Amino acid sequence: MGTDDSDDPAENPGPSEDEVTAQAELSSASQPESSRQASSSHVTNGDSQPDEGADSEGPSQSIEDMLLEFDDQEGLIRDRELLDPNYVVEEDRIVGRDEQLQEVTKMLRVALGDNRPPNLFLYGPSGTGKSLITKAVCHN
Repeated sequence: MGTDDSDDPAENPGPSEDEVTAQAELSSASQPESSRQASSSHVTNGDSQPDEGADSEGPSQSIEDMLLEFDDQEGLIRDRELLDPNYVVEEDRIVGRDEQLQEVTKMLRVALGDNRPPNLFLYGPSGTGKSLITKAVCHN
């Protein structure tokens, strides 16, 4: 008769060509991974995180190791003396504050000339250089 017998299991006993190709690709893809897992100790369950003892792959360091290595170098801060809280900047290194330096110096001279304890009150927003100028004037 004119019926299509392609669904008959007796006539088509094996898998189709596409199924065979897909199975071959899967098995070839899984074989190197399983052999890699067996021979390499730094890959587990397909994860790509290296073990701490893995030196064979080159420069794979943790961020902590890189930061510790960078701390050992002396390239980040050239003059560590600047980090000292008691460090006083010289007046000639204070840029753009000449008028303020002169005013503070003049006020302190007047206060010191009257033979009384010098009191000077500086106020303003934080980060504007009040302490910087006061330390520089008092240092000189």
